[in-house]
Amino acid sequence: MTSSQSGQGKKIRTERTHGRRLLRPFDALAADLRSVIGLIGRLYDDPHRIAQTHEPLLESIENGDTAHILAAFEYHLTDPWRGVAQLVATLATARSKPTEPTA
Repeated sequence: MTSSQSGQGKKIRTERTHGRRLLRPFDALAADLRSVIGLIGRLYDDPHRIAQTHEPLLESIENGDTAHILAAFEYHLTDPWRGVAQLVATLATARSKPTEPTA
């Protein structure tokens, strides 16, 4: 093995290490997104309804109006977050209620 090959191998290992460090924050984000998407699936348990929520996005992209595209994406992202927040609050409330003993 030449010193050039050895140096190249070290460079590749270094790039991988730096790449992993750069990806760590995205790993946490990906885990959060998986959780949110799972909760959204509970809000919209019909796949057709989920698909319908994307129609305004596609229409705005087809029309090419930047302001409309931004507004459609803003609504598309914030509306489900509100629903997820309400769902989480409901689930938390349900868990915190003591269960009544059965006779």
